[in-house]
Amino acid sequence: MFVPPVRRAHVLQVAEAGPSGASPCAAHPANASVTSCERCGVFMCALCRIDSDGQTLCPVCFERLTADGTLASGRVVFRDYTRMASSFAVVGLLFWPLAIVLAGCGVYCGVRALREKRKTGDSEGLVSAWVVTLFCALQWIGSTVLVVAIAGSLFRD
Repeated sequence: MFVPPVRRAHVLQVAEAGPSGASPCAAHPANASVTSCERCGVFMCALCRIDSDGQTLCPVCFERLTADGTLASGRVVFRDYTRMASSFAVVGLLFWPLAIVLAGCGVYCGVRALREKRKTGDSEGLVSAWVVTLFCALQWIGSTVLVVAIAGSLFRD
């Protein structure tokens, strides 16, 4: 379970700072500003301040940069389980002694890809995930049969 850290921000009220000591926050007029946004220049209090990627941003600019994808810390990265499963399948074909393990990993990634594609409603990706998963399953079965046959012929003599 994720427990976010407790944010301890000391918020100075404009009345406490005195008439010459503070500018009000743009979002909270009763709070004194502690800094300004490096992107738009708006004054903000300790509650509004967001430090991200070496910049001090206001909530509006942070949301805008995150939505544009220009803020590295705001990007969401998804694993492409279909590609991972196909990579396991190709490496399993190249290194057949490890094919049992690699094809098993491919089946696992294929099943994860199927779940992910169903959840997102990606019908085109669902077909490719099925193909890769079935190929990995056949590769796993074939490599298991091959290893059992080789082991059986070695121990027969």
